[in-house]
Amino acid sequence: MRFHRSAALAIALATTVAAAPSSSPTPAPSGLGVFDDEEAECSGLVFAGLVTNPMDIDANPLDDEVVKLRIRVLLQGNVDAGTAKRLLAPAMELYERHGLPLRISFGRMGGSPTGDVDANELIAATRAAVGGATPPGVDAVLTLTTKNLTSGALGSSVAGKVDCVGGYADPTRSFGVGEVHLDDLPDMENPNHIGFVNPAKTSIIFAHELFHLFGAHHHFANCAESNVASADAVLGICSLMINDIGLASFETSTANDRIARGHVANYRDRH
Repeated sequence: MRFHRSAALAIALATTVAAAPSSSPTPAPSGLGVFDDEEAECSGLVFAGLVTNPMDIDANPLDDEVVKLRIRVLLQGNVDAGTAKRLLAPAMELYERHGLPLRISFGRMGGSPTGDVDANELIAATRAAVGGATPPGVDAVLTLTTKNLTSGALGSSVAGKVDCVGGYADPTRSFGVGEVHLDDLPDMENPNHIGFVNPAKTSIIFAHELFHLFGAHHHFANCAESNVASADAVLGICSLMINDIGLASFETSTANDRIARGHVANYRDRH
């Protein structure tokens, strides 16, 4: 992902952000880039009777139950497991708060550490690397890369992508990819950092894409329920699933939270 916005991307961002329901004024695009071009719904799974449409799931069927999610992360490029753990700490705190604590194990994905890589091709390579489906006892597999992701019309401005929204329901579709930003750490770990964009870009990308696998959508994000000013003085303008790096926070909308927990409740026995 490049932190710039082309004319074509400006149109895409305006369309995406305007579509997000919100009781507050819609903020202008940040210009920092987007998470993903809206991945396809796993509609084929719905039509085949393999998955319930996320919109049909009862409101929070897990109630207060805590469900541990086992995530396999493949690292590509100049990032080791220790650094990845530090980068992903805010995402792990987010899922812990929502009763879906993550248990992450790390592996390696081959390939050069720099240059461009097509997001769809990397998703396919991720699936192939683990034998075509999530391994037994693993809920999702994501590759985090120090390479620059590209995808379709968005080109280099994409930061992450999943195979399809709701892919957790099918072990052959519960895959995603995201960029690693090693420059996150100095500001993340600086207690005196003040800024208008959350510095934990890697963690936001990871949390966002994983939430997609659990059925969460961009259009159920909003800019009313976010944690407007966090304890570290980083402004979180909108909820996690907004499709813009510079507008997202580590808070989820009520709608996406219920969809994700319902998706986990319905399909956890498949992993």
